[in-house]
Amino acid sequence: MSIFPLFPLMLAVTPTAAGEELAFTTFRARGFTVPVTGLWFAAGQARSAVPLGGLGTGYLDLNSDGSFGRATLHNNWLAPQPPPPGTFFALFTALEGKRQTRLLQTTGGWGQPGIPGLRYWGHVPMVDLEYEAAPAELSLRAFGPLVPGDYETSALPAAMFSFRACNPTDAPLTVSLLFSFAPQREGPLVSQGNVAGLLRWARAELGPGECWEVPVVQVYGESEEALRHNLAAARREATALAAPATLGQGQTLHGPQLAEVFLDATGGFNWEANRREGAVFRGHPTVGQVFFAVHYRSDASRQAQLDFAPGRECVPVNWSPTQPTRLAADGRSAVTELTTTEGALRLTLVTAVGDSPAVLRRFTLRNLTNRPLTEVRLSVFVNFDLGGPGQEGDDRADFWPEEGAFHVTDDSTGLHAALAGTVLPEAVFVGTWHTAREALKAGRAVPLTALEEPIPAPEVFPLPHGRGLALPAGSRGEGYAIAAVGEGWEVTHLPAWNPAGKGQELWGSFAATGRLALTPDRPSSLSPPAAGALAARTLLPAQAERTVTFVLTWYFPRWLSSDGHELEHLYAARFPSARAVAEHVGPRQGDIAAAIVRWQTGIYASNLPGWLQDALLNGLYSLIRNTWWLSDGRFFHSESFTGCPITETLVCRFNGSFPLLMLWPELEKRTLAEFARFQGEEGAIPFGFGSPLGTESPMFRLQHPIVSTEWVAMVYRDYLWTGDREWLERMYPHVKRALRFARTLDREGDGLVNEHPGSETGWPAHQYYDIWPWFGTSAYVASIGLCAERAGEEMARLMGDEDFARECHETFARGQAAFEAKLWNGEYYRLYNDPGGRGASETCLTNQLAGQWYAYLLGLGELFPPQHIASVIRAVKRLNLTATEFGAVNGVRPDGTPDPSGRSHSQEVSPGEVWNFATLALFAGERKIALQAAEQVYRNIALRQGTPWNIYFNYSARTGEMIWGSDYYSNLCVWALLLGWEQVDCRLGRERLRYATTP
Repeated sequence: MSIFPLFPLMLAVTPTAAGEELAFTTFRARGFTVPVTGLWFAAGQARSAVPLGGLGTGYLDLNSDGSFGRATLHNNWLAPQPPPPGTFFALFTALEGKRQTRLLQTTGGWGQPGIPGLRYWGHVPMVDLEYEAAPAELSLRAFGPLVPGDYETSALPAAMFSFRACNPTDAPLTVSLLFSFAPQREGPLVSQGNVAGLLRWARAELGPGECWEVPVVQVYGESEEALRHNLAAARREATALAAPATLGQGQTLHGPQLAEVFLDATGGFNWEANRREGAVFRGHPTVGQVFFAVHYRSDASRQAQLDFAPGRECVPVNWSPTQPTRLAADGRSAVTELTTTEGALRLTLVTAVGDSPAVLRRFTLRNLTNRPLTEVRLSVFVNFDLGGPGQEGDDRADFWPEEGAFHVTDDSTGLHAALAGTVLPEAVFVGTWHTAREALKAGRAVPLTALEEPIPAPEVFPLPHGRGLALPAGSRGEGYAIAAVGEGWEVTHLPAWNPAGKGQELWGSFAATGRLALTPDRPSSLSPPAAGALAARTLLPAQAERTVTFVLTWYFPRWLSSDGHELEHLYAARFPSARAVAEHVGPRQGDIAAAIVRWQTGIYASNLPGWLQDALLNGLYSLIRNTWWLSDGRFFHSESFTGCPITETLVCRFNGSFPLLMLWPELEKRTLAEFARFQGEEGAIPFGFGSPLGTESPMFRLQHPIVSTEWVAMVYRDYLWTGDREWLERMYPHVKRALRFARTLDREGDGLVNEHPGSETGWPAHQYYDIWPWFGTSAYVASIGLCAERAGEEMARLMGDEDFARECHETFARGQAAFEAKLWNGEYYRLYNDPGGRGASETCLTNQLAGQWYAYLLGLGELFPPQHIASVIRAVKRLNLTATEFGAVNGVRPDGTPDPSGRSHSQEVSPGEVWNFATLALFAGERKIALQAAEQVYRNIALRQGTPWNIYFNYSARTGEMIWGSDYYSNLCVWALLLGWEQVDCRLGRERLRYATTP
């Protein structure tokens, strides 16, 4: 019998097994005093995973098959990668002489089987797993330190794994749990996945008229030995490389051993220009991108480079092509000539395919000025893909110091490749293509001298009722720590074992006794790749149970932003190492878990629908996956590191910042104030702080008709929620300037913001649905502007500024009348109306009254006639909801067909926009329509797609499948549904929603 069933009471349907249809279920869960509602996924059934980590610290996914998934623990924000092989949990049991060893995942390894099955329930920041682990009964509660209102705990770089083991038999049962962790070493030493790297050569000074030649080779081989041989041959060829005598046309080089070496007009290569990889060796395409950059100092520090461009050739930044790439008649070599835009440097690039399997490049830099250029550096970047299209994720890369070479290998093809020069480089960077590309842009690389610093050996340390193991991953304090804590458990350790081998140093002892032990012939440390392990062992009497918790912490305190600024985690201001974090967390892990359960109990005890309880909790995953919290207090949320990386896109923050305001309001106010810091001279609020990882590069003229007005509305919202008068007083001058800037976008003089064309930025539209062109006055943009004017009026009155209050009121009154005259069609508000140009669109937009949605949240009442608001809701139900079973189509024409003019942004389903409409409908009293639309969206995401921890910007209206915008920021607007459900604005919500917003 089971004496501790984690979930003994099923009040709805039985949890799903593999292949069965998912359903929300209500059940009892450990630690909760009320029944909870959620989803049970069978092993491997979920297509997304709960991320474990703190606010802005990086995260580690725990998959529904028990394995570990994507991770950004070492600041690899743009390219999450699973930990290296060697990271897993395992179980040893011994009952009446029968011993078993299994990995606690459905796939086995190192000669050990996996478990037959498990089930998985996520409720962020927690995830519960129940394993099929007979003769033991075993469950796991894994969690990150996300505790609403507790700022110090929520910033910890930690994940905790609390196992509960039960002996359901009548005989003593030995149980041992193993946690093995393989440190990921991203950066100067090794990387895996879609790898890329750069080498940098440096020269202190380049005199007037002087030239500097740097030969570089890109070499291939069928084995490591062959690669080293070919590298020596390629270096000899590169030394003798000369420019071709006669030039023709073309962009593709061919040689005896390499074919299809593509060159852009600027001498680099970007696979998106051809939609295929290049440099074919032994039938395999082997390279995705080749970029380069030159840094130098003349009157100021300057950089010219080639950069990535979606769908086309490399983009020259601060280069002017003076001679685009031209090929020799024999197709074996080519010449490219570029000059920096201010005319200081000329680069002549000769590219050739050698007799050896290599691409040879000779970079010649000439100083065109009459003064010396100093600090001259040449960086060459290659994104290798040795498996060809679709195999980008399985390459491994490292650096060969003795050769000065960036080396890549692929196990599936057996191929090797390298990037090297004829002389040793000055610095190196090895990473994934995202991180290496950012290093190229930021001028970042690790000097070779730094690679000589040794990485410390693993270190054991004591903990109350347990033991820890520090696993260094760098020479400057970077690394991880694992620990095991639990009364009644014996903890043993193995500082290092080799996951690339058979693992006998690990399994020999563990499979025999459930312990880990070092012997004289077993080394205590290994060179990379190596993993460390802890085992916790106990003897359970009949019908007994015990709990042990494993802790994982990490410490990678600093990284460079894409605009060249060194950033530091908040946790670095409190802790000197991963060990120190583990020593802090280990004794407190039980308190952290209890605090999370207490807070979540408030939501589960509420009268919210079960699906909405689940959506609220699991929606918080984005705060773990897409945020930074810096040591100077700044807090940033990316639009999506993996989908559309822009730091704090304000139009996404308008939608997605509600849970931050409700749960950690001081962070919300700090971030909103950061926009004021970058306010333009004319009063415009920036769209974001930089792409893809910028913090000091404010972006303007993107979606600017809604940016400044949305910021104004958010300032008033944050004041209402927090009551922070001092903060409002600091923001108020910026509010006035932002509103006055927004009025300059009133092109028709009617009190409405009505500027839309976006050709000057390359985007077809200047509003949230940014690939959907609108013209003249639109309901969406204009309604947000009207809401901002009313919010401005209220703030002006609070500040005693009656003149500006009248200014806002008069603008609002004119705009309100024009809104009705231009946009009301008798049933709903037109998508747009441009009387002097493109005419009117009668498309019905689901979130056409976005400004009214926010006005309700701000307690501003109805901006438009109540009967019109009610008619809009009915029209959206008749047209937009009817057009799909997955919520509501964004834009539907009067005949009931989706509007194709904005492609996926118009004719598909955007969860956040449907949830905003649903909140509006709740406030307007249309509860049935609101809940139908909102629930359909979440049921598709969670039940049909199995991705509650990866919600996209839009989904197919026909199939429900994900389209674009993974892990999207805006979808956190599901938290605004709370206010609509309770019929309270932000001022009253502080008290009314206490069950959901405070621990």
